[in-house]
Amino acid sequence: MPLSFLSDRRYLHSNEFEGWLKEYLEKKQESGTVPKTISALHVSNILDKILDYEFVTNTLGRAREMRDVCSIFARINQMGMRLSTFDLMNAFLYPKGVALRKRWEALDNHQLKNIGSSMNEHLLRLMSLHKQGYCSSKYIYNLIPGEKTKKKDESGKIIEEVLVKSREEFGELWDKSCEYAEKARERIMNVGNQDFGAIKSEFIPNTTVLPVLGAIMWERAQDQSIRNIAESDFENTLVKWYWSAVFSEDYSGSSDTMMAMDFRDWKAWLMSEETKIRRIDKLVKDSLTREFNLIETKKGSSRYNAVLCLLALNNVKDFFTGRVLGTGDFSAESIHDHHIFPSRAKGFSPEKTKNFEKYKDSILNRTLLLDTTNKKEIKNRRPSQYLAKMKEKIGSKKIKEVMKTHLISEKALDYLWDDDFNNFIKEREGTILKRIRLILGIEKKSTEKNNSEGS
Repeated sequence: MPLSFLSDRRYLHSNEFEGWLKEYLEKKQESGTVPKTISALHVSNILDKILDYEFVTNTLGRAREMRDVCSIFARINQMGMRLSTFDLMNAFLYPKGVALRKRWEALDNHQLKNIGSSMNEHLLRLMSLHKQGYCSSKYIYNLIPGEKTKKKDESGKIIEEVLVKSREEFGELWDKSCEYAEKARERIMNVGNQDFGAIKSEFIPNTTVLPVLGAIMWERAQDQSIRNIAESDFENTLVKWYWSAVFSEDYSGSSDTMMAMDFRDWKAWLMSEETKIRRIDKLVKDSLTREFNLIETKKGSSRYNAVLCLLALNNVKDFFTGRVLGTGDFSAESIHDHHIFPSRAKGFSPEKTKNFEKYKDSILNRTLLLDTTNKKEIKNRRPSQYLAKMKEKIGSKKIKEVMKTHLISEKALDYLWDDDFNNFIKEREGTILKRIRLILGIEKKSTEKNNSEGS
């Protein structure tokens, strides 16, 4: 019905409208587009309900800061259609001449967009970290062009400043944020010497690490006052920080505070060699790997994904094809995390598989394989059965080489041949923990040489 009807309530209650509505309904009912049970009174009642609908309004004083207005609006709106910080920024930026959603939609980077639905918000977090060292919603609203913010200067005096002076400056910041977000994504999703091995977006341990990584790289590239740090020292520190972040699981859930703290630590470290990045320092002192056991780590956690990334970085090879799964074009063949002891396999010895039902989905019983290998070669066979097939195809020596890429030592392989689940996961846990300690700098490389099996 014409929306203009709602503009004149007197007309809706007139005889003229009543006559028109009856005629209109008869035509629609004859054509079958409106049920015959709908009456003119029914339609009039619906229109009255629309006009009588009560809207909740909150009048705020003009002295309110923009970020307070945004926060209040977000709280009020929680009962309706949920709006993200990006949605709110899109609305508040529009009067400033910034079409934020159009900028996001125009971004020609499908890999970055496919990381998750919060990626557009992560770009704003990256911008906010770069400009002010904080990234929660109330700080992101400070990026609105012309918006005044308050902060303490070096003497402790509160001063006002405008972080982003114009829509042009906002656009430049957005473009830079996209650039460094992509640089961070490349590091996270590749398998080079200083990369982090998430060969699929679903294997990224925490997407919230990406804005911080991007902001660190931006800071490193831009700040002319940064002390002279050798590139190797910067890269080694970056690697330790990244793995410390994902294995601590501090970036799971709401992590704005952690993100801001880590970035500010990084900024201070880049300026002075006397400062420390607390996350790395704490991890080395506490030896975090002793505080959790991998046997309890299951799909959905950042640690689970982090171990999959370590496998990719270890040039993990498919059991039967021998292909290195972290490289190459697998557009026609999917890679996923699959069971080593198949969850539906039968005929296990009860004594050797006491913990099978409890821990069959643990990361210690999972690895990266081609889907075709899992479906055709492994199926529901016991390890001893599919290993026999592997032996016929590639030989015993090759099996040992392939299994080492899966962080399965020769001792663990013996347990596989024996279908001994209990001892297999215990042995593999030790091998994976050694690798974690190595990348975190808790264990020296010489130690790894003495325990070379499964490296």
